[in-house]
Amino acid sequence: MKIVALLLIAIMLSGIILSPSRSFSDTTSVTDKTLIGTGFLIGKGKLAEFGGMSSILYMSLSGSGGVYAFFKDNLGETSNVLLPGFPSSANYGCGEYIMTAKDEMWIFFGTGPLTAVQYKFSGSPLPTVAMLVSSKTFGDSSSFCPSLIKLSSGALIGAWTQKTAYNSTSGALGFAYHSPSGNWSQIFPYTVKYSTGGVRLALAQHPVDNSIWVFSKQDGAQQIYANHLTETSNGLSVDWTDTNFITQGVDGTNGPEGEFPYLVAVGDKSRNAILLAYQDDQYKIYSPYVKGAYVSIAQINTDKTKSYLVFPKYVERADYLGLIVLPDSISLGYFPINETTLTYNDAYVSSYSNGSWGQSVFLGTSYTNPPGLGYGINSTQFAVDLNLYPGNQLYLFHESTTVPPTISIISPTNGSTVAGITTVNVSISDSLSISKIQLYLDSTLYGETSTTPYTFTLDTTKISNGAHTVLVKAFDISGNSASSQITINISNVVTASPLVSITNPAAGSTVTGKVTISVSASSSSGIGNVKMYIDNVLVRQIISGPYTYKWSTSNIASGMHTITAKAYDVSGNNAVTSETVNVSKRK
Repeated sequence: MKIVALLLIAIMLSGIILSPSRSFSDTTSVTDKTLIGTGFLIGKGKLAEFGGMSSILYMSLSGSGGVYAFFKDNLGETSNVLLPGFPSSANYGCGEYIMTAKDEMWIFFGTGPLTAVQYKFSGSPLPTVAMLVSSKTFGDSSSFCPSLIKLSSGALIGAWTQKTAYNSTSGALGFAYHSPSGNWSQIFPYTVKYSTGGVRLALAQHPVDNSIWVFSKQDGAQQIYANHLTETSNGLSVDWTDTNFITQGVDGTNGPEGEFPYLVAVGDKSRNAILLAYQDDQYKIYSPYVKGAYVSIAQINTDKTKSYLVFPKYVERADYLGLIVLPDSISLGYFPINETTLTYNDAYVSSYSNGSWGQSVFLGTSYTNPPGLGYGINSTQFAVDLNLYPGNQLYLFHESTTVPPTISIISPTNGSTVAGITTVNVSISDSLSISKIQLYLDSTLYGETSTTPYTFTLDTTKISNGAHTVLVKAFDISGNSASSQITINISNVVTASPLVSITNPAAGSTVTGKVTISVSASSSSGIGNVKMYIDNVLVRQIISGPYTYKWSTSNIASGMHTITAKAYDVSGNNAVTSETVNVSKRK
């Protein structure tokens, strides 16, 4: 039985790569379970993510079957969408898929030849219907297990290896490029000096110079190759190949384990590097068929220099790893060796904090061979092939925490003066996904968003000049919340005249005795003062409301008289209004 467990995990790390923080095992727990469907996980690598939405592909074992995309957003909404036309000949465990927009997914899979398919989705707020838009094949009958990423330019690049040597003296890689304008091209075969044997591969774009790095490792070899590519106006250019990029001879025990280690690479913008994880040469042989190795995480700079972080537990030497890299955290998913049973079906995740690895946390048991592990890139989530009875049901598990998000207002700064259209930029970090962000202006809800970047547009021309309080509040999917507050001073130059009117007495009315003259005045910049005149003679000046004057008509001649009100705002603009009334003497 197979269950997909999507676990939202907070793992804070320190050391040569990460800043000090807490260990997630002290603050989180699994709380929620969502039924996805009946079937098994497709793809054993990166999950698809876009704008707070995640997607998992699976093969349904109920009804008429078929391949489905399961979607879940950070508000907890879900949908299952059948992918029509998905090739029945696909190798469902070999390949990757990405979301390039909320309504678009690309899938690159197979074991020769390879197929890239494009789906478009419709429906709101989550996709409900899929349409196959395009399909294209690459490589040849020996092409194997492709990787797929989206470049910063908007282009796509896929890379793959060959299951066997391309000829007796060299192996081959393949590269497919989908330009932002929609054209495909490929470089294949690109020969490298492999001997006979399968090859594993990982692909990432370097965040510093946008170069493309393809890492590969042959079964039985003692080195990891690096291929450096550049995106050009005509597609891709292969700049160099280093067949000894990481070796046991130069990098010691940080060199790769000699058999068939799994490679996973992530472009890390927060550390300006690529992180590459793999089983290294610190190994232990348990039996002729069971071997465990530590995991090295290499931090790779553009000049090819490297530093290492080692996970010192024996994991199965060839099984999948999951590596999630966030600005303040890293998550490592793995399958350790059970030294009693000599099995490696239990999935764990571990954290590195305050200079040491924390306690590993158990995710679940998988009986697939090999066990599958999917992982997020921009959010802390893992998908694991788990096998539970009855019914081959796929479940989505969420991990809960009581630790609130960390939130701050980046701009405007506290106490600053703003005018016109102002953007409020918010920085948020959390161990879980953020469900929503709210902005309050003077305790009144002004706006709400659930997607990155977390920004709000504040139109201060519609707000009175002066001091105002801006508060932002973040909620994560476990219901934890945190807020940040600043004070801003709005100072707009107001060119519009204030509004002024005489509300009492009514124009043309007859008045006797003592009459209360009432004036209404307003301005977006605020009223500075109001002046009242009787027959062009100033009788009252008021700097704050209510704007009233007690007029005694006993000494005023009978007949028509003019009342005038003149309002001045704090920007120096003014407006005037007048009316006439009939003064009548009592008899």
